[in-house]
Amino acid sequence: MISIGSWQFDFSGPWLVLLSLLLLFSLLLSLRAVIRRLYRRNPLRMLTVALLNVLAYIAVYLLLLEPRLINDTEQALYLLTEGADPANSHLDNSARVYVAPGFDTSADNLEHLEAVNWLLDVEQLKLREPALSEIEVHGYGLSHEQWRHFPNYLQVHFNPPPNNGFINMQWQRFLYEGESVQISGRYQQDNNDSIVQLRLLDPAANIVDEKRLKGSQNFRLSTTVKTRGNLEYSLQAWIGDVLESEQPVPLEAGSGPGLNLMIEQSAPSFETRQLQNHAAAMGHQIRINTEISKGKSISQSANLPVDTDTTFSPEILAEQDLLIIDGRALVDLTEGRKQWLSDAIDNGLGLLVLADSALLENFSKLETSVLNGFQLSPLSDADPVVTPRLRTDISTNWQEPLTIAAIQLNADNADILIDDGKNRNLVIRRARGLGNIAISLIGHSHNWLTAGHSGDWGAYWSTLLSTLSRQPSGSFLLPQAGMDFLRVNQRIQVCAFSSETAANLAISSGADSGPTNLIELKLAADEMNSPRRCAYFWSDTGGWHRLQLVSVSNGSVLDQKSVYVFNASQWQAQQREQRVQSTLAMAINTATLSPSAEAKRVPRPMAPFWPWLILVLTGSLLWLERKLDFG
Repeated sequence: MISIGSWQFDFSGPWLVLLSLLLLFSLLLSLRAVIRRLYRRNPLRMLTVALLNVLAYIAVYLLLLEPRLINDTEQALYLLTEGADPANSHLDNSARVYVAPGFDTSADNLEHLEAVNWLLDVEQLKLREPALSEIEVHGYGLSHEQWRHFPNYLQVHFNPPPNNGFINMQWQRFLYEGESVQISGRYQQDNNDSIVQLRLLDPAANIVDEKRLKGSQNFRLSTTVKTRGNLEYSLQAWIGDVLESEQPVPLEAGSGPGLNLMIEQSAPSFETRQLQNHAAAMGHQIRINTEISKGKSISQSANLPVDTDTTFSPEILAEQDLLIIDGRALVDLTEGRKQWLSDAIDNGLGLLVLADSALLENFSKLETSVLNGFQLSPLSDADPVVTPRLRTDISTNWQEPLTIAAIQLNADNADILIDDGKNRNLVIRRARGLGNIAISLIGHSHNWLTAGHSGDWGAYWSTLLSTLSRQPSGSFLLPQAGMDFLRVNQRIQVCAFSSETAANLAISSGADSGPTNLIELKLAADEMNSPRRCAYFWSDTGGWHRLQLVSVSNGSVLDQKSVYVFNASQWQAQQREQRVQSTLAMAINTATLSPSAEAKRVPRPMAPFWPWLILVLTGSLLWLERKLDFG
C-alpha cells in the first residue's frame, strides 16, 4: 500500500507490473496515432484528444489499483450487550447503535432509535465499521475471547450495571477422598444492610457449612469429602425465608494411594515439611533428600518401607510422578544427573522447581538443558509481597498475600497457572515430551497455614500436584482446565494422548448411572506429528458427562474421566462477571491510550463510481471526436 494524501493505492497485485507496462505501451501508441492524425491539421484539437486519452488510461489504472479513501476522523458508536437498558443509556434518536447476541429482545426498548444494527456475531462489528476507533459499551460487556478480535488501539468506555449473585467462585474440581475442599467467592447484592445466609449442602442435602453475611462480602465455606466418585454439592443463598439462589458445586473425588513424590532440597525447609505432612496424610508415597552440609545429606520417606531406596537415580526417577526441587539443589546436580532428569521428564516425570537466588544466578547453566524454553531475569523494583491468583475461567485472588522471589518469570509456549493479577507470572508450566516442567516463585506458601488459611494452601498444592504429576502411561485423556465453567450448547474441547492412532472419544450424559445420549467422535491430531489428539462436542444437557477413550481395534476403554456441564441458568452472575472484568480491563488499558495517527487513518474502499464515470465520459468524447472527424 502506498499513501498519497488521503488516498491509499494497492501496488501489490501479482500482475500489476505487467499490466502497467501494457497500459503504458498502449497509451504511447494511442498518443502517437493522435499526433500523426492531428498535429498538422489542428494542434489544439490534438492536445484535447491526447488529454482525453490520458484521462481514460488513468481511469483504467485506478480501477486496477483499488483506491481507498483514508478516514482521519474517529468513529464512535454504541454497543448494547446483555443487561443493557437503552432507556437509561442516554442514547439519542440518531445514535449509531449495534446490538450484540444475548441482548434481551423481549422488551420494546429500542423503539425510540432510528437505526438499530443487529449482530449475529460481534466479529461483524469490525467488518461493518472498519474505521472504528472508539466504542461505548452498555450492559455486561464482552468476553476476553470476543475482545481479541478488536484492534488494540480501540478506546472503550464502559460503566457496567449491578451484577447480583455469586461471583468470583473458586473450588477444587478434583481431590482425593478425605481431603478438605474449600469453596470461596463473593456474594453480590444491592442492599448493603441485607443479611444473607449461605449454606453448603452435601449430595445428601445435609448442611455441612454455613455463614452469615451483611451486604456484599467475600466468603469461604469448607467441608471434608468423605466418599469417592462424581459428587454434586449445592451452594444456597437465603435472605430470611426466601431462597435467593441455589447453584451446583460439582467435584470429583478419587481414592488413594495417590502419587509417588520425591523432594530434593539444598537445606531443611518448613515449606516442604508441611507438604510432607499433608501428602503423607493423603496416602501419597514420599521420598525426601535434604543436604545438611557439603557432601552430606539425610533421607526420609513416608508411606514407604523403612529401607526404601531414596537415591537420585534413573531407576528411582522412573518410578516417581513428581519431583520437587529447589533452585540451589537443581543447580548443584552433576551433568550426569541433569541428563537423567531430562530423560525422566521426556518419559513422563513432572518437575516443579522452587525458584531462588541460586537459580537466577546460575540460570545460564540450565536454560539449554533442563529448563529449556524458560526465561528468568532479576526484578529489583517489583513489590516482593503479592496476592497470588489462580488462572482460571474466572480468576480469583487468594486472600492472604505472600512474599515471593524478586524474579521475572516467562516461558515460550507455556501455561500460566498462577499470577498476581498485574501481568507478573508466579507459576508457569511447559510440556516436555510426555512430562511437565513448572517453575514457581512462591517459596513460602506455608504462610497461608500460619495465617489460618489452610484452604488456600490446600487449593494451591492440589492444583500443582494434579496439573504437573505424571499422566497415565499409554493412552489417556487430558484433564480439563481446573475452573472452566463448561456450558450447554457451547463448544467443549476434549484432548487425549494416545499411543493408538485409531482411538475414538465416547461421550455420554450421566457419569455414574447408565449412559444416555451416547455419541462417539473421532479424535484428530491438533498439530502435525503430535500425539495429542482432540475432538469437540456440544452438549444439550447439563450435569455429569462421562468421557471414554475407546480403542477402535478391540473396543476396549483405554481411559475415562468425567466433566460437569452447567445449564445456561446456572452461575449466571459468574458468567456476567467474567464479561464485566474483561470489558473493564479493556477500558482501563485504553483509558489513557490515544490512537496513533496511522491507527486512525482507516482506509475505506472507494466505490468505483468516479473511475467508471471518467472512463465513460472520456470514451464518449473520444468516440464523438472520431465521428466528427470530417476535416
